[in-house]
Amino acid sequence: EQLLLQARLDGAWDAAELHAWLISTVADRGWRQLLEIDRMYRDLWHMAAAAVEMEHRLNAQVRQIVLQELSELDAELAFARQRLKGYNKAMVDAVQREYETLRHQIMEQLKTMGATNFVLQAKAKAMQEEALR
Repeated sequence: EQLLLQARLDGAWDAAELHAWLISTVADRGWRQLLEIDRMYRDLWHMAAAAVEMEHRLNAQVRQIVLQELSELDAELAFARQRLKGYNKAMVDAVQREYETLRHQIMEQLKTMGATNFVLQAKAKAMQEEALR
C-alpha cells in the first residue's frame, strides 16, 4: 500500500513537474512572441499610415490631372465657340448681301415695269420706303 501511495505521489510529482516545465517553457518563449506581436503591430500601423499617405497623394495627383484635362477642354470649347461665332457672322453677312442684291434687282425690275403700271409703281414705292426704315 505504501508503494502504491508512493507511486501515486511520484506520478503526481512528475505531472506537476511536467506542468511547471511546460509553463516555464511557454513563459520563456512567450515574451519573445509578445515582442514579435508588438513589432508586427507597429509594422501594421506603419503600413496603414503609408497606405493613407499613398491614397492622399494619388487623390491629389488624380485631381491635378482632371483639372488639367478640364482646363484643356474649356480652352477647346472656347475656341470652338469662337469659330462658330465667326461662321455664323459670315453666314449672316452672306445672306444679307444676297438679300440686298435680290432686293435691288427686284426694285430695278419693278421700276422698269412700273412706268407702265400704276399699281406696280405704288408697290415699288411702298417697298422702297420700307427698305429705308
